[in-house]
Amino acid sequence: SCAKRLKEVTVARKKKKKEKLEEGKADAQTTVEADSQASEADTSEPKAKVEPKPEPVQDLDYWKDKALRSQADNQNMRRRLQEDVEMRTRLRLEGLLTELIMVADFLDSAVDHVPEEIRKADENGGFHMGLEAIRTALASTMRNHGLVVIQPSAQDKFDPELHEALETVERDELEKDELELVRKGFRLGKRIMRAAQVRLLRAPATAEE
Repeated sequence: SCAKRLKEVTVARKKKKKEKLEEGKADAQTTVEADSQASEADTSEPKAKVEPKPEPVQDLDYWKDKALRSQADNQNMRRRLQEDVEMRTRLRLEGLLTELIMVADFLDSAVDHVPEEIRKADENGGFHMGLEAIRTALASTMRNHGLVVIQPSAQDKFDPELHEALETVERDELEKDELELVRKGFRLGKRIMRAAQVRLLRAPATAEE
């Protein structure tokens, strides 16, 4: 009877173990089928598109500041262009006036060295008058372009910014120092095109005392 009982217990254990094993296989099969169905569902449904984030809308102050900056840049550019044009114009004018100053020097020398007998002769009076007319017209043209003559008188004081001293000469007949003009100078605005060349005439020391 004991052997029979042991046999029954062994058979019951094997049967129970077999049932558990079959239940485990069934659960695994169910899990696989569920995963397969979920995968098919994922592939069948279209993926949602990712919309780009809209750029932040700038406020009114931002656009006002941007407009002011743009306006300031345009004004600076126009100012630089205007300064460049003015500089080029000034340089061209200075070059032209420099050449006219040379012509004026030659004309002054020609007029000043006309012999006295030719000036007084009636038949040659037109020659001297013609030179004077040309010199007057040239001086007027230079003056119209802003050129100012630097022509100090004898009583003027020496100014190193306007005058160029060629030499110092002592004159016994003078009671005080004087200037003697050797060649006139020219000024264009604040720019000294050429300083006036002068000779410094000194009075004797005893006369000053």
